[in-house]
Amino acid sequence: MTYTLGTSRGVITKAPLLLIDLDTEEGVTGRSYLWCYFPAAVPAIAKILEEVARVVKGKRLAPADLWSKLAERFALIGVQGIVRMAMAGFDVAAWDALAIAAGWPLAR
Repeated sequence: MTYTLGTSRGVITKAPLLLIDLDTEEGVTGRSYLWCYFPAAVPAIAKILEEVARVVKGKRLAPADLWSKLAERFALIGVQGIVRMAMAGFDVAAWDALAIAAGWPLAR
């Protein structure tokens, strides 16, 4: 990072990113990224994203419905921490794909 980030938990000098590409069957790619705070979190979040991909494969691109399906899938281990980070990264990529397919900016 160009500038050191000071937080209540310490100083952050590196910001590992996990890049997410959501390729739809229609050929649209939604993208997002997650700032993973520390490198050790990246493989864990990536592993959760593999399960996210398995659960949503072939499903209609409806982000709110997919969020509910994922929340149900992960209910027993809890939808917080790295699970919520993975879900959030997927959610943004899903909304991005939907916006691209509609020809709208993501903000809309």
